[in-house]
Amino acid sequence: MPPILLSYNEAMMAQFWNFVVERQAIYHRRMVLGEPQPWTQDRVLREYFFTNVYRELDKGTVFLIRNILKLQDDKDLLFAIMVYRLFNDIDTFRFLMLRCKMIKYGKWDWDKAARYLNAYENHGNRVFTDAFTVTGVKFGGFPDKIRNICWLIYRLQVQTPNLLQRVQSAKSLKHVWEVFNDTQGFGRFLAYELAIDVNYSRLIAFSEDDWVNAGPGCKRGIEWIWGKRHPTVKWEDYITYLRTRQGEFLREIGRDEEWHGVYPGYDLTLRSIEHSLCEFQKYARAKYHSTPDGTPSRAATRKYVLQGQPTLL
Repeated sequence: MPPILLSYNEAMMAQFWNFVVERQAIYHRRMVLGEPQPWTQDRVLREYFFTNVYRELDKGTVFLIRNILKLQDDKDLLFAIMVYRLFNDIDTFRFLMLRCKMIKYGKWDWDKAARYLNAYENHGNRVFTDAFTVTGVKFGGFPDKIRNICWLIYRLQVQTPNLLQRVQSAKSLKHVWEVFNDTQGFGRFLAYELAIDVNYSRLIAFSEDDWVNAGPGCKRGIEWIWGKRHPTVKWEDYITYLRTRQGEFLREIGRDEEWHGVYPGYDLTLRSIEHSLCEFQKYARAKYHSTPDGTPSRAATRKYVLQGQPTLL
């Protein structure tokens, strides 16, 4: 183990694990126990929006698992996953599925889809997510994002049989990521999201502890704890260190029993650690109004607004 991994900011390390436990405790109190607000005394967690510690509990992933992964044809399944993540918006996907009937392989008419989506947007609806930036590359050479993404999806439809064969032949989660990362339209970040989505399906079955890709937010989370990355240490090494020592850290902050008492109560995988580091850097920016190096910064996440009563996802 590189000695640099042992040289971290102890207060920030404790804050990270307290964030992890408290964020999941909020989910448990709200969604499992059905308790009324406030679900936490932590001001930042009470006022700002953060995704769940476990990616599989987030609304977008729940929708994917409950709806898209039920598609029976393998080509339909892979194509629909790619379409979903390129917009990453549940309402947009429902519109494409129910109104346009174009989310199945071979049914995508890019020009028609673009016209439908432009009309949908003109009626005041959001087409793309604000959770992460969907690429703005002008794949088809059009001036607007909708037509470029619709044209890209047409190209992906043509490639779907080959992509399916490559994904199902993959020997590791990293190899699945490489398939998507080598495909036009998906960078490192979105390729990893797709690899994890497909890993929830019947198409492949790898462990989330096999490999991890550190996204931009995760890297900033690491910098809050360790400072600038040491040149001899990979980003993934920091994530692995947290993964393997999570039990020790939870005991150090005195919350290990609490952690295993809230739903679902199992250890975080490498994927969930990466996901949590990304959310933690948002938490730290909202709390300290700065970046890890001390540069003044506004909050990196939106204010939390409760809409209706909680329902168990």
